[in-house]
Amino acid sequence: MSNLSDLLPAGAAAKQLTFTDSGSGISSKAPVVLNSDGTVSPISVSAGSLNSEVTVESAAIRSVGEIYVPILITSGSHSGKVVYMYNNNSPNLRYSVISYSGSTPSATTPASPGWADPSGFVKGFWDESEERIVVFIGQGTGGSSPGYMWYYHNTFSGTDTLGTPTVGYALGGQTSNGGEMDITPIGNSKYVVCSGDASTYNLMQVWSLSGGTLTVGSDIPGPSHEGTMRVSSAKDGEFMYILASNNSSRVIFNGCTVSGTTITKGTDTEITSGGQGPTATMLDSGYRRGFASDWLNKHIAFYNKPGDDQECDCRIIEQSGTSLTLNTINSVDTNEVDMGYGGSGGRYPNLVWGADSNTVVIFYPNRATTQGQLRYAEFSISGNTITTGTSAAVLTTSNIANTSVGGVNNQGTSFLTVCYGDYNDNNYVKTRTYTPSASNLTSTNLLGIAAGAISDTATGTINTWGSRNEAQSSLTIGSDYYVQNNGTITTSSDGQLIGKAITATQINIKDYTG
Repeated sequence: MSNLSDLLPAGAAAKQLTFTDSGSGISSKAPVVLNSDGTVSPISVSAGSLNSEVTVESAAIRSVGEIYVPILITSGSHSGKVVYMYNNNSPNLRYSVISYSGSTPSATTPASPGWADPSGFVKGFWDESEERIVVFIGQGTGGSSPGYMWYYHNTFSGTDTLGTPTVGYALGGQTSNGGEMDITPIGNSKYVVCSGDASTYNLMQVWSLSGGTLTVGSDIPGPSHEGTMRVSSAKDGEFMYILASNNSSRVIFNGCTVSGTTITKGTDTEITSGGQGPTATMLDSGYRRGFASDWLNKHIAFYNKPGDDQECDCRIIEQSGTSLTLNTINSVDTNEVDMGYGGSGGRYPNLVWGADSNTVVIFYPNRATTQGQLRYAEFSISGNTITTGTSAAVLTTSNIANTSVGGVNNQGTSFLTVCYGDYNDNNYVKTRTYTPSASNLTSTNLLGIAAGAISDTATGTINTWGSRNEAQSSLTIGSDYYVQNNGTITTSSDGQLIGKAITATQINIKDYTG
């Protein structure tokens, strides 16, 4: 016996079966899925699409520094709905509750939540333990008017109506970059809050909510550079930050852990010749978007490309305690994503997870092509690599220089919600859903690998579990191979295990026990 293939009879005929193609044709050596009608299809990815637009409020929104914040309710009697917050032209904070029939949204009559009017920052979450909305609001514009972070939390007082808010106050004192703040939940009704400070530039605190009572931890200084910090949690009790400095050429990363309300920092990692303005960063994790089992301990970061304020770099960042691993950079050209800049009112892009942890959608204001135009683009993730998935497309056009957009993944559905103002329609407040690109591969329908090419609607042989496929090439003997959502067979364990290479051209397809 010279190799592992000698252990199996050629073709393992008892485990290769004949199936009919569904009408798309199948290439030799391609993995296939079994359809509900008994036919087979190659693995494919459907294109993303925008769905019908809905007007939330037929009134002019604020013309500079507008805010669109969708908050997904994930538990209780309102589960699956989205609370959509925005500021009108007064600027007063408003909200509407969005319900869905399939992927079509409908909005309640807008109302005031009874909270203070924001000056440029609002971010909110649904706290499942507390069964209430927790919203953080930045007030103050810097300089002689310091910025402060307030928090409000509400429960529902009836059908789609928020009750009387409870108000608290903590972090504040920023003197040079007011309103540039961020928050991330870290599990167990705890939140990491970061904002600016007159002497240390950036401060972090842990805010812990229990029964509507807030406990605030001690101030921990962040990087001593003026700019915007973004924070993200990929595991309970851990988070990381990224800072794009706007008074020196650098981007700074760090991992942190939390015990109680105490933060322990790791060591700052700096990338020099970067830092292109205070709104030039996005950071998020799949853990808070419903993909914990697939995405634990990983973050995705978009930040301005060093030396270029109209292009950006994106990368996957792994975290273990206070240690970060910065994986391969994907540089995105200006026709795909423009990260915006820190001009009057700011410009706020938004990262939203797609149908699964293999896709992210970036909604962003673009000034490189059309001033204030809102656009979106998809990116694909395989292992620790992120690549451009689909080219940028227009969400809505605009003639305003400072605009914003918000989005959220509607967990358990095939779509996400995007919120924005439509400057081509009287500055009205709008929402719509977007169905991201998605694979036809599920956790239960992977059948095997085609032994040879199968024409449209013809019958052909599929090597199923317990057989071997002999049509591969350039395999690494002894390595496990996985079918990815796009139909490729690779060694990346992010896909579904298909089998082990026994020669450079043959895969021993696993049996049902693995």
